[in-house]
Amino acid sequence: MSLAFDRFKHHVKVLIGQRLAAVLTRRYLQHRGPAKRMISGFADNALDIERHVETFSVAQPFAPAASMSEDTDQEYRNLLLSGDAYTTDQAGVLTVRDADVSLPVSMHSIMGFVIQEAMPAPYVLTNPKYYGELLSLRLKRKKQMREGVLLSMPWAHKFYHWMIDFLPRLMLYDRYSHLQDVPIIVPKSAPKFVAESIRLAGYLPKVTFLEDGAYRFGKLHLLSRLAHAEYVCPEAICWLNEKLSTAASSSVFAKRLYISRRDAKIRFVSNEHELLDVLSEFGFEVVTMSGRPLPDQIRMFQTAECIVGPHGAAFSNLAFTTPGTIFIEFFCRGHFCRCFNLISGIRKLRYGFLVGDPTSMGGFSIQPFQLRAALSSLLRS
Repeated sequence: MSLAFDRFKHHVKVLIGQRLAAVLTRRYLQHRGPAKRMISGFADNALDIERHVETFSVAQPFAPAASMSEDTDQEYRNLLLSGDAYTTDQAGVLTVRDADVSLPVSMHSIMGFVIQEAMPAPYVLTNPKYYGELLSLRLKRKKQMREGVLLSMPWAHKFYHWMIDFLPRLMLYDRYSHLQDVPIIVPKSAPKFVAESIRLAGYLPKVTFLEDGAYRFGKLHLLSRLAHAEYVCPEAICWLNEKLSTAASSSVFAKRLYISRRDAKIRFVSNEHELLDVLSEFGFEVVTMSGRPLPDQIRMFQTAECIVGPHGAAFSNLAFTTPGTIFIEFFCRGHFCRCFNLISGIRKLRYGFLVGDPTSMGGFSIQPFQLRAALSSLLRS
């Protein structure tokens, strides 16, 4: 009952947020309001910025496995293969002086400006939560800090964005000797997986966890994004393997995994009970990932031969899969995101997908006969 109520509250919150965001989006597209706060750290001369710049490779769109062609939705196949693959032309470390930071949302402000390359995506400021925090930051009393490397940014509380976008930015930290004695700044109230991943990657002694509040840094180093939020940097996936693969637990898990989102507020399979017979027929174990220790999550994906489930943050762990692993992703019609398709291409997985129809409160349904056909095609080929 409580989960149903939580889903209802989330649904109402999203509807209200969308109305406010629509207003900010219009102003953003007209280069008014939020857009005037965002500047390029690599190109704009509005601020005194010290730049250390390099480039990263491009993640390519990845075609679904040929054996899935008769079972896939053509519209989504076209979406996966359309558009230009993209990573930032430039990435690096941007150093500014007298910068304000608000934790835990990790908004930064330098004389009222936000550096867009440090943010996960330029349109973050169309979200009322982050734009409101930026406006209120100037009015808050700040605690003084001498110097820091800001690893956390908006969306860092989300598992996917933390694992695929923010944590791998430490590649940049490692490449510059002048940063090695500078503390890495992370909110103390960040989700458990943040500190857990930092510890497993070996950076815990270098991190300072700060209490929530507003801070003024005499010198602040910003690590730029390695790729746009809708894309994936191949070097980031390689880095995650180098840093975290050996941290996997020694536990034994099933080779065929169905990753359930039955405990989620959105993108859950509302008729999951109808899929259980099909999953059992093919020897799948149904698991949820919420609350699982990160070493166990890494191990589950390392040793799996087939992974199936609705689009969700748990598939960030595809970064640790073995080439040739089968991955079937469920989409709700009307929602599309290419990120796990790109990771599948980077890791050389056999990728397929199914598209279901939306149901109430953020759920969607998948037809059992389509799942059976997809599993038969990929597992028997």
